Amino acid sequence: MSFYKSTGTQTTPTPQTSPTPATTPVPTPVTTEKGVIVGTVADEAAGVGIAGAKIITDKGGYSATTGFDGTYTIVDVSAGDYALTASADGYKPSSQAVTVYAGEASAADFVLTHESGGIVFGFVLDENGDSLEGVTVAITGRGNNQLQGTETDDDGYYEFRDLEAGGYTLTFEKSGYKTQTLDITLKAEESLEAETVTMELEVKGSIFGYVVDIYGNPIESVKLKLKGINTKIKRNASSDADGFFEFADLEKDKYVIFASKKRYKKTKQTVSLDEGDEQEIEIEMRKSSSSRRVIPEAEE
Repeated sequence: MSFYKSTGTQTTPTPQTSPTPATTPVPTPVTTEKGVIVGTVADEAAGVGIAGAKIITDKGGYSATTGFDGTYTIVDVSAGDYALTASADGYKPSSQAVTVYAGEASAADFVLTHESGGIVFGFVLDENGDSLEGVTVAITGRGNNQLQGTETDDDGYYEFRDLEAGGYTLTFEKSGYKTQTLDITLKAEESLEAETVTMELEVKGSIFGYVVDIYGNPIESVKLKLKGINTKIKRNASSDADGFFEFADLEKDKYVIFASKKRYKKTKQTVSLDEGDEQEIEIEMRKSSSSRRVIPEAEE
């Protein structure tokens, strides 16, 4: 039996390596740096803030509206150069350039002028020199036609806008205070600050007295009605056991007092009352004819 030995060489295959895929680059995030724009929008004539004014940028779509004091804030504004425009009803728009820096607040204040017509404004104080709120202010022109009416704010401030040139009368009224008037003359498109008005407290007066018969005896439970000729004040009272009555807190005026009681003739009395005056009067009442005692013939 024959045996053979192979002398052939066996080749081992070289393993193939897979290529490494290329890495997709990840973009570095870009952070936009922001800033803030702050400022005020004020009336050129009065020097007070304008509420509800609009502020917009020429690019980026940024905007804001002023608060009650005329201030505004625009946040998260990208750094850069902008043109800002402020506008409000009845005013001419105003624009200005502003540069916004990252992490900073840039200020842009505006002063607006009225589009047309004149303006009258002013302040009202009390006797202590403090601002007087809630004063009713009316402005009348030619023919005594009331054009506008308003009330003073907590600074005692009031204003009237869009007025034609001419003469006007301002009337100031508040309960507990004397009514005051002020005449002014306004030029075309003028912004006129009227003289500061100081309101004086009104001193009240009173009418009091007694209701008596023709003999001077007091009459109780007499119904009394008081009417003011100009003030249109109406009051009611009744006499007490001493015949006493009183009408208090009365303004300067001419008053008519009517007195009535069953079995007595109605009577009236007119009283002129100055400011702070106290008038004492006596009202004499006579019995009506139907209440007089009829004397029998035997007694005559």
